[in-house]
Amino acid sequence: MEFRPTGDVRELADLVRELCSARGGEDTLAELDVRFGPGTESAGTQRANSRLNEQLWSGLVDAGVPLALSPVAAGGDGLGVTAAAYAASPIVRTAAAILAGVYAQNLLGSG
Repeated sequence: MEFRPTGDVRELADLVRELCSARGGEDTLAELDVRFGPGTESAGTQRANSRLNEQLWSGLVDAGVPLALSPVAAGGDGLGVTAAAYAASPIVRTAAAILAGVYAQNLLGSG
């Protein structure tokens, strides 16, 4: 069995990859660290104090990523689970790279 993403799925994954690159990098998290302190987690429902990468998540929403993944019955494009996996991959890669950098910085910086 061979799995190949359709053109729509590839386009969605490329879009997510571009948004992650532009809005989800270490520079963006460095700005959040300046605002809230290094490693401070989200303030939950208090959006004014939140460390959530709002630029990335609002970009994903504005680009229609959640809508593309939502079922047709709910008004979405219904691209499905495979598309969700392809779309999640760049987000996971971005988060993993940032977490690895933070871990290395903490490991090397403590001493």
